[in-house]
Amino acid sequence: KEFFYYSGYALFLGLLFSIKALAGYRSNSVSFFLDGYLDFILLCAGHLFYFSFIQRFLNTKDQYLFAHRLCNVGKLILVVAMVAYTLLNQFSSSFSPEYFVEIISKFLLLLIAVFFVFYAARHRDNKIFNFLFWGNLCMTVFSCISYFLTFKSVTITSFPDIFISSIFYYQMGVFFELVFFLAGISYKNKMQIIEQTRERERLKAENQLK
Repeated sequence: KEFFYYSGYALFLGLLFSIKALAGYRSNSVSFFLDGYLDFILLCAGHLFYFSFIQRFLNTKDQYLFAHRLCNVGKLILVVAMVAYTLLNQFSSSFSPEYFVEIISKFLLLLIAVFFVFYAARHRDNKIFNFLFWGNLCMTVFSCISYFLTFKSVTITSFPDIFISSIFYYQMGVFFELVFFLAGISYKNKMQIIEQTRERERLKAENQLK
């Protein structure tokens, strides 16, 4: 099931990046809806899958209860943010409240990602956590760069425009995070197959001795 949640996370963020690319070439009511509302909803929906992936990948309910509860808190924050953002988008004439909800939500997601970096670092004796550590570390670093470029007017004439684009660094963070998570899923499946093979061999040996 972790691959299902991983795929959901990748799908929604892929749709988000596609919308960003399409909306950037247009300036009309449709592009405002896509870039001003739908992109945030897709971001939240993607991270709902992200938290479910973490819970399934680490089996947090049975082994890491605090992390499990933190993921549930993250899901609750996202659902509340989506509902509030939708209501404000439909019934508020000011964009400021929507912007506030979006910024606070993204900041809380970044804090949770930072937490998982340190949490995974503490449990790196379990190799599964190495993939979580490096994935979240990449996401945290590139997200910080992206937020810095978003809120600060940075002009570096000697660099191509892509290297001072906030969305570029966020995409890089997501890319490396997904690569490490996929590697983690492959490693976990490999270890499960090895363990199942050993168990079958053990049972076979026991039956031959009877």
